[in-house]
Amino acid sequence: MLWQDVVISITQVVMVLAVVPMLRKDAPRPSWDVALITSVALFTLAVTYATLLLLLSCFITFFMAIEWFVITTKAWHGGDRKLDTPSDPPY
Repeated sequence: MLWQDVVISITQVVMVLAVVPMLRKDAPRPSWDVALITSVALFTLAVTYATLLLLLSCFITFFMAIEWFVITTKAWHGGDRKLDTPSDPPY
């Protein structure tokens, strides 16, 4: 196992844990398009890690991509609160 695989994996585990609160029903989420772009980017990174034989990083990144895809579907399917939606217009 390469040391880079360990460092990337530890970082990804922290990121996975940081995103878990957004999976709650009443949690604010980013818009569906931002979540979808993040999910696709993470799937791309997972494939890239696999080609470099960074398998632990690949699996953790794949899990995080699935996590972001779940956030995408939750944001798409109904009136979720957004992270960056102001309550009042600025004017």
